[in-house]
Amino acid sequence: MSIRVSRQKIDALFKMVKFRKGKWKGKAEASRTLGISRPTIDKILALYPDGVPDKAKKMTPKYYEKFKLTEIAQKIKAFYWDAGLNGLSDRGKNVFRIAREAFNILKGKDPIYFDEDDYKLFWGTPDTQPHPDFVDPQTNKLEYAKGSALKMLMKFSKRGDLHDDPTFSTKGLRREAGKKKQWYLSTENIISVIGVIKEVDTLLLFLLGILFGGRFSALSRIKVGDVDYEAQVLDLFEPKVRKMVEKVLPVRSVADLLKVYVDDFNIKGRLFKWKIGVYNRRLKKAGKDAKLPFEISTHIMKHTAITQMSLHGVDVDVIEEYVGTEARTIKAFYRGGGEKKIRAQIRGEELPYEKWNVYVERLMGYVLERYDYIKPLSEATDGITLKR
Repeated sequence: MSIRVSRQKIDALFKMVKFRKGKWKGKAEASRTLGISRPTIDKILALYPDGVPDKAKKMTPKYYEKFKLTEIAQKIKAFYWDAGLNGLSDRGKNVFRIAREAFNILKGKDPIYFDEDDYKLFWGTPDTQPHPDFVDPQTNKLEYAKGSALKMLMKFSKRGDLHDDPTFSTKGLRREAGKKKQWYLSTENIISVIGVIKEVDTLLLFLLGILFGGRFSALSRIKVGDVDYEAQVLDLFEPKVRKMVEKVLPVRSVADLLKVYVDDFNIKGRLFKWKIGVYNRRLKKAGKDAKLPFEISTHIMKHTAITQMSLHGVDVDVIEEYVGTEARTIKAFYRGGGEKKIRAQIRGEELPYEKWNVYVERLMGYVLERYDYIKPLSEATDGITLKR
């Protein structure tokens, strides 16, 4: 019997499923996460009843080991180390990989000592193209992620003069958003998505995301002990400022639901244990099931929180402190309720909006109803997974 599935996916499958009480548990979640059909998973489990045999040793380029000894590699690890994951954050992995690539192109020169000419080699100039390995094939410009990583290398090597040099600006390098993308979710969109989410942990993540505007890197770190149910506050570690930030919950029902979730599923550590790709796929599916004309991911939660707060009368200074986005950015990109606020303050017209806490309490009715519906369909295995 032959199975056309990569060894990497087979390895990942056996990390996700567990054999308990005569049955394999976690197959449904593995199928959704890895994109392998259930019949194929059954064939793999039958073919490898004792797990996957040891694979041949992977060949690693020699410069990988040399790069680990460089000063820049140590700085990247120190800055991006995630104690909870016991490894680099996703952002850190990207910077580390690109720094290693640049290290190899310049034949072993530690990026900590890169000068202006070295960066121009990768970045390009008005007269020269970026290095071929750093070009985005769709835009024929420097790839945005690589440009962003190069800026971090400038920061680590204390080349502030280059970091602020317009020559090395990343402005205009991003690809234009596709037609299926949207900036934020309207109230109708939010309610529609809540009504089709199939996993309780995804439901809770979505709720906290649109309340706090938290990035996934922050939300995924929340632990049971970070929630004070009596004071109705939650301590959230913000990677951008590298410190814990206290979030005041807008209504008690949010704290109560978090307590119920922890008790129902016997959560001991982190509230959300899966990686960002799992939740992005779940939200994309929810958006499709809700018949939204655009795709959604975890990133839209932050934009939704800021815009909805603005639409419901929260001052920009409060949003800035609560969400962690600068006021100038909020004013430049989030226009919620702008004209209504102008008329209210210039003409004295009444603002036709619900206060933020009243609005959140209304949303909680839909969240609680959905939680009660999907709770019996879920069980605690290696995370929260839907029974089939």
